[in-house]
Parts: sequence; structure tokens; C-alpha cells
Amino acid sequence: MSLVTFSLFTVAGSGLWNSLLIGLGALLGTQFELVNQYSSVLNYIVYAVIAGIIIWLIVRRLRRGSTSTRP
Repeated sequence: MSLVTFSLFTVAGSGLWNSLLIGLGALLGTQFELVNQYSSVLNYIVYAVIAGIIIWLIVRRLRRGSTSTRP
């Protein structure tokens, strides 16, 4: 991928992400306590998903390694 294409995709993605965060911040800014209450739950969900993906990748790698050594 060329540097120009990469830069365009990066700027576009960053612009969308920042627009989303700014919009949500404007909508939820007055309800900080509610956002703070649910953010810890969301953190645990994200951690669980990341751990699940890592475990799945390890298991997949181990299964591929064990099948390639069989005759």
C-alpha cells in the first residue's frame, strides 16, 4: 500500500472516529455519572472479548501445529 493511500485511509478513519466520539460526548456530556457507571462494565466486556480472541488464536495455532506433524 502506498504512503498516500495509507495516509488517506488513516485520516478518513480518524475523522470518523473522532466525529463519533465528539458527537457522543456532546449528547452524553450532562450524564457523566451514567456513562461512568456503565463504562466499567463495558471495559470488562472488551477485556473478555480480547481474552477470548487470544485463547481462540492459541488453540487454533496449537491444532494446526499438531496436525502438521502427523504422517
